[in-house]
Amino acid sequence: MSPVLRFVPPGELDRWIATNMQTEVTWYQQYPLADSLVGVRMLRLAGAGGHPWGFWQILVGQGSGQFVVGDIGFHGPPDPDGVVEIGYEVVPDWRRHGLASWAVRQLLATAADHGAQSVQAEVIGENPASAGVLERCGFIVRDQHDGRTVWIRRLP
Repeated sequence: MSPVLRFVPPGELDRWIATNMQTEVTWYQQYPLADSLVGVRMLRLAGAGGHPWGFWQILVGQGSGQFVVGDIGFHGPPDPDGVVEIGYEVVPDWRRHGLASWAVRQLLATAADHGAQSVQAEVIGENPASAGVLERCGFIVRDQHDGRTVWIRRLP
């Protein structure tokens, strides 16, 4: 079963914020995670979310049996130096299946195709699983402070 990334348009994000309910696709029982809605709200408050610099859902399954098991997204468009930040998460039942690494690689390609120079991600506290995702995707540690580690990956 191959995963799929689904871009969530800003209008759908706004409906999600307003209702805090399932939108256009079926959600797995553990979705959304707490940070999903927080991320969506931050993105929309910043006035961001347009294609491709927005929010994407990770779907598994086929046809009408397809459902959302996680999400990944940009925190907005690249800054003046061409750096864009990403965040991601996968529901507990679907972790350790390679979905986060797969999704990060998809967003790296999207960022490169749309002119970004680098992609960064922040890991808060001890999170070896997330650090492993970033290492597998070619990120290196850029900075560590206040229990946070900032990772960066230069794009070709």
